[in-house]
Amino acid sequence: MTNVFVKKLTDKSTYKKQIIRLQERLAKNSAEYRAEQENIPFYNIYFDADNISTLLAETIKAEEYRTKPRPITTIKQEEKYRLISAPKLLDRIVQSAISTALLEQKTEKFSENVYSYIPGRSSKKAILDCAKFIRQSLSSANKQNLYLFRTDIKNYTDSIPLGPKSPVWSLLDNHLNKLDPDETLPAYYRNLVHDAAQPTYHTMEEKALFQNLTGLPMGSPLTNFIAILYLQKLDDALASIPGVFYARYGDDIILLSKEAKIILTLYEKAKAILSELKLTMNTEKTGLFYLTFAARPCNNKNFQGCSQFDYLGASITAKGTVKLKTKHFRNLLISIKHRMNNNLSLLKDSPLEDRGKSTAEMLSTLFNKKNFLSDKKLIQHTLLCSDRSQLKQLDYFIALHLAERLTGIRGVKAFRKISYKKMRAEWKLPSLCQLKNKKFMGFE
Repeated sequence: MTNVFVKKLTDKSTYKKQIIRLQERLAKNSAEYRAEQENIPFYNIYFDADNISTLLAETIKAEEYRTKPRPITTIKQEEKYRLISAPKLLDRIVQSAISTALLEQKTEKFSENVYSYIPGRSSKKAILDCAKFIRQSLSSANKQNLYLFRTDIKNYTDSIPLGPKSPVWSLLDNHLNKLDPDETLPAYYRNLVHDAAQPTYHTMEEKALFQNLTGLPMGSPLTNFIAILYLQKLDDALASIPGVFYARYGDDIILLSKEAKIILTLYEKAKAILSELKLTMNTEKTGLFYLTFAARPCNNKNFQGCSQFDYLGASITAKGTVKLKTKHFRNLLISIKHRMNNNLSLLKDSPLEDRGKSTAEMLSTLFNKKNFLSDKKLIQHTLLCSDRSQLKQLDYFIALHLAERLTGIRGVKAFRKISYKKMRAEWKLPSLCQLKNKKFMGFE
């Protein structure tokens, strides 16, 4: 019998899938014609995917494939200098196959409270689950305000140790052993995984070879998998307490409980585990909060009163509703206005009524998930928001912009010429508040 991990990596279809996925990623940035390896463009690899996949599978089966050293360069990012590198195209394909195989074989049960990098989980789900926990706490018989701890890990993936005594290696080896307990994994395949986690680099100028002893490789397909695996001890410790909501997305951690003592205990436990893993909390993003409708101060001086908190690009209120942060709200409105302006410009010679009805119809199409002309990003932002006051505000600004553009009158005086009621009733200008609950528009 062949080890299941070996079987996966010696199957040519594994690599063909990764070549197709890589093409889709590169196409999003129009980079499929720029990417190359040793003067061979990626599109040549893509169009010859069958032969390349067969060659990779056979070379790995013969244990002849070797990862190539990666060129490294330095960039300045947010007042810091950062080393960046990318694997060669074929290495990227092989490492993506390794990462996919490690995640697909569900022998290692990752905590349900980890929302990043795992298929079927997302930041949106983390936000909605957190809001749901708050609403359930409010509706329970033992209704109490909640205590909140949130933090993120300082330079998480850049701080993970990779020296000989790092916990990374035992975690990876244990995971590989569990993939197929009945069949021994040959050392060659174990080394393939280790090489992907700690690649060999060379400088652009000197060509000197070296390996980093700290920090996961930036841009490596395996980095996300290790980022999940490395904090498994923390996830198990914080997710096992009844009545506590715990969520982790990447390095962003949040805990909610009705008991201040529990939150303080878990805060200390998290610090201890992170210290053991050679990691630290980001002090600027670490806080203890008391969540109430009116942001009342807490009797326990460790906690700061608040009525809402920011989480993964959204704001969650003490009522358990989700609001878009000001920046995202503004960007969403700008994007909608841009679409409206383009539509109105195309119809500049048409009668006012026709321009208004056409723009209303365009917006209905834009937010109809079942229509191929819909804008999925706009829909996702709207679906995430559950705060009716914010949705009503968005409805108002959209209607006001349409009235201003059609009449040439600035501000609310534009509604004197074209009433808000007319736009909704006669022109069928969609209301985002109403659309959230209408299945025929594709909202869930």
